[in-house]
Amino acid sequence: MDNRLVEIYVCKLPQKRSTRDVEELLPYLSKERIERIRKFKFLNDQFRSIIGDIVIQYLFAVHHGEKLSYDRVKYNRYGKPFLPDFPAFHYNISHSGECLACAIHHSPVGIDLEQLKPFDFKFVKSFFTRNEYKTIVRHVDQVSAFYQTWTAKESVVKAIGKGLSYPLSSFEVIIQQSGKVQLIDVNGSSQIDRFSCRTYRVDKDFILSVCAANGEQFPMELKEIPYQSLLEKMALL
Repeated sequence: MDNRLVEIYVCKLPQKRSTRDVEELLPYLSKERIERIRKFKFLNDQFRSIIGDIVIQYLFAVHHGEKLSYDRVKYNRYGKPFLPDFPAFHYNISHSGECLACAIHHSPVGIDLEQLKPFDFKFVKSFFTRNEYKTIVRHVDQVSAFYQTWTAKESVVKAIGKGLSYPLSSFEVIIQQSGKVQLIDVNGSSQIDRFSCRTYRVDKDFILSVCAANGEQFPMELKEIPYQSLLEKMALL
């Protein structure tokens, strides 16, 4: 496989889940992760976070033929996880509603997934550049235009690995008809020059964007990991 190609996976989660479902999944996690998971107030947040961890474990095993030991997972000063022992395995997770997405790449990568919902124009104006705001307002499908722009910017920030300490207004995205995203650094610092970005529609209810360093190639189609199949494969590891 060409290591320039960014791998993008989608897992559609069951709509109904219980405390028992969460408890049955906890053995897949480390004690430290379990403690963090239990701090989440809502059951749905616990469940999505656990499945995100399991997806990473599964994909790591696919790439390296072994289970991921959580003591190998480290975090940068902004909270982004990475694997110092595996410098060519970068990953990022995003979830929204009943859908979870994951990106894998040999260089830093970021992904953002959002369910299509009404949005507040005031919110748009405060975070986007003037050109981005004008593009959204004038678009025939404002909701899609908003989420394409928003997820693209979020994926860039996540790929850089500095969280929202990297201002969304410091760079501009231009969504092309093909889904490819042009990145423009407003401040001229050139921090995003090595990044590429693309946006996708997931069914009719979700939009996701992926940004990767040295990611010259993005897949035309996303790979789906069926939820039940994921659990069955994890049980064999």
